[in-house]
Amino acid sequence: MENYSLLMGAAAVMKMAVEMAAVSMEKPSGHFPAPAVLDSWVLQDSVRVEEVALRQLLKRRLLGLASLDRTIARQRARVAGVLDCDASAQFFRIQSSKRLHRNHIGCLRNGDRVASDQGAKETLATDFYAELLVRPRPRDHDLNLAALGLPQVDLSSLDANFSEAEVWAAVKEMSANKSPGPDGLSWEFFRAFWPTVKMDILEAIQAVFLGKDQALERLNVAYLTLLPKRDGATELKDFRPISLVHSFAKLVAKILALRLAPKMAELIGDNQSAFIRGRCIQDNVCVLAFLLSIMRQRGFGSRWIRWIVALLRTASTRFLINGCAGPPFIHARGLRQGDPLSPLLFVLVMDVLAAMFLAAERTGAIRDLSAVGLKHRVSLYADDMVVFARPEVCELQAIRDILGCFGSASGLEVNFTKSTAAPIRCSPAALLQVTPLLDCPIKALPTTYLGLPLTVRKLTKTDLQPVIDKLAAKLAFWKARLMSWDGRVGYVQILQRKYSRNWVKSTPGVFFAELQKTGGVTKRDHGARHHGGAAEEGPRRLLTYLPPAKAFVENPCTESHDTENLLGSAAANPISGDSGDRLHTLRRGESSPEGSTSSCPPPD
Repeated sequence: MENYSLLMGAAAVMKMAVEMAAVSMEKPSGHFPAPAVLDSWVLQDSVRVEEVALRQLLKRRLLGLASLDRTIARQRARVAGVLDCDASAQFFRIQSSKRLHRNHIGCLRNGDRVASDQGAKETLATDFYAELLVRPRPRDHDLNLAALGLPQVDLSSLDANFSEAEVWAAVKEMSANKSPGPDGLSWEFFRAFWPTVKMDILEAIQAVFLGKDQALERLNVAYLTLLPKRDGATELKDFRPISLVHSFAKLVAKILALRLAPKMAELIGDNQSAFIRGRCIQDNVCVLAFLLSIMRQRGFGSRWIRWIVALLRTASTRFLINGCAGPPFIHARGLRQGDPLSPLLFVLVMDVLAAMFLAAERTGAIRDLSAVGLKHRVSLYADDMVVFARPEVCELQAIRDILGCFGSASGLEVNFTKSTAAPIRCSPAALLQVTPLLDCPIKALPTTYLGLPLTVRKLTKTDLQPVIDKLAAKLAFWKARLMSWDGRVGYVQILQRKYSRNWVKSTPGVFFAELQKTGGVTKRDHGARHHGGAAEEGPRRLLTYLPPAKAFVENPCTESHDTENLLGSAAANPISGDSGDRLHTLRRGESSPEGSTSSCPPPD
């Protein structure tokens, strides 16, 4: 009986191994005894060499199962940039549970129609998106692309045969933390088992590139899931469609995208700032015939065009609502969301619109704005556009004609209900004269563009408060308690890049520099507390003004720590914020979370 407790521990670990081997989409138990328990079992009585060896074996298995549990929880949580070693399994399980409850669709509405059971919700969603994705749109006319003066580029290299190194480079470029498509395989799997699966993948890609794409439709399917834009959303217009494409079709598109990306700087104008990485086409689908005419005019080879047609012609999608897939439907409107190539092709289409404005200026239909110091009349970021115009009836009418002509040819029509007109140094009389032509709401600056304030004057604290609220909402205190020090720093960096990448092209710190200039943001009246150190200058102000950020990057192992380089370039610019209902800083000396590999930063 002296080895009874050790044998009971072995039986418990074996039982957990069986449970983890059979893990499925159900929630894993995730409760494992600490390795110290095995040590205590051994220390209770005198132990033999065999018992020590058994303890070591059980401990290795226990740590392996705990690591597997944390990995499964991380994959379900979908927290970008947070590795297994950066947080405990409890952190990932809480995130996964929150995602599940937030994204659950109880019922769907579209006008007077209401659907609550699974089949009715799939039918309602399919009918809603049929006009956008399924039904072909007739074209009233085409454009004379040769008259637009589009630059010609040597694109012969795009038709070259692929190599194994090119395919492997595409696999490595894929984000390993993204949700898998209908095949259920993540890119982390392909990287880990590439020596095993590469020959089958290379053979299939070779068949597609040689034009043998008869069976491509089986591997070119996607799930279209709906994510709510706000809490409690029920109307279909309040959901954001996210496409999860089959890994093989996504890999083929990624190979082509990596070939095309180096040519984009020569193909499109410098007023288009998205080439585009990480941006989605959510509500815009262009006509395939218009895209093909553009590629022929720009000098794309017949082989390249055949590959594009094969990818788009064989694409099909199924709605995925609450984890249940509906019947498939075939795309009939060209580009689709979710594959890496569509954004680049979409930019080529939008560049035609910029060329139409330049052609109108050359012909005198509208006057250029060089006299007022503007190099470009149109600023494009994918499907977001800013047009600068004089408050004159003839000029605004010409702009509307250009937008209408482009929309009729491409299928990309301007949604004026989502557009905004912002007068800049415009007299009331001139504004009253052109108001009937605007056909959209008129708002004074500052307005919002790409999720951030746009103005011609210095930003105030009130202008920046909504952005700060979004950033601070992501820094919940419970996350800091369950993350390692390195994980907190990386998480803050990711959030800074996320909320500033749309405003500045390559320097996330610019947005936070604007926060520094304003000297902080407006404090809320309820429960607002002053945090010391307001007189400090430099990088420390980042940690002084926003308590959640301080909780995420404060070093719990030392009494004081230099924060000069904790957050890279973004650390040189402070965030300021109120603290009333936000979260307190992590206390000094608090223990690191379970599963952390390090609770202390490297020495400066």
